[in-house]
Amino acid sequence: HVGRGQWGSGVVVGVADEISYGGPLGQKLSSLYVPYQAAAPHQMNFLYRSIGPGDRVTALLKEEIRTVDSDAAVEEPLSLRQAYLRYFEHPRFYTLLISIFGGLALLLAMAGIYGVISYSVSRRTHEIGVRMALGAQRGNILGMMLREGMTMVVVGIATGLVVSYWLTHFLQKFLYGVTPTDPATFVVVSLVLSVVALLACYVPARHATQVDPMVALRYE
Repeated sequence: HVGRGQWGSGVVVGVADEISYGGPLGQKLSSLYVPYQAAAPHQMNFLYRSIGPGDRVTALLKEEIRTVDSDAAVEEPLSLRQAYLRYFEHPRFYTLLISIFGGLALLLAMAGIYGVISYSVSRRTHEIGVRMALGAQRGNILGMMLREGMTMVVVGIATGLVVSYWLTHFLQKFLYGVTPTDPATFVVVSLVLSVVALLACYVPARHATQVDPMVALRYE
């Protein structure tokens, strides 16, 4: 039973889960439902499910409301999907901006890795020629350049993971249904960065295997 107070006494007719105030991302608090006549709010929200056309049901609902209070102002209804999209409009926009800047950063990282490996190949053309003249296979040269490039990548990813874990609390308000330290996200992002970096390293490393030993020995 509900205790006596300004709403009088009554019977508990149901127990609901905690209510999320401020939308899906809001704080969850325990709530108590009371009769409309006791609370007397200035406005009410109706949530209904219809089998037929939504417009027809909405028109019938407006008529019923006006039969009770002809002066009641009834706003245009929203579907749950429309309300959901409206609430997440700003977070989705901010997430889109973050994604765009993240994509640009990924392209810049790829270009930077490619440039560094290409520069290393050009500076070590003579060394590569000597190695090949002494019997090094193209696979050995390719593996050497890839190891050097991916070593830098692994160090960069490890450093980025540590910094990202420290900065995740700033992204809390943009996330819904996932924690800032979601392990799957960290794993997927690391794999994507590794694959992109591997491609950026492979192209100049492949060029290194095409070096002619006789030309490389005369290279200055």
